[in-house]
Amino acid sequence: MKNMTNNRKLPKGFKINSELNGKYHNDPAVLRKMEKAREILRIAGCPEDR
Repeated sequence: MKNMTNNRKLPKGFKINSELNGKYHNDPAVLRKMEKAREILRIAGCPEDR
């Protein structure tokens, strides 16, 4: 799984919980949701790209 930290600022009130890093890496439900999200982004594109 990719490291989710990058140079972007999180919205006010949000923070990254490092304890969750890798915790759900092999969870089938999470993997299905991630695949669905990738498919939606592939079809519709990312709002930042518009």
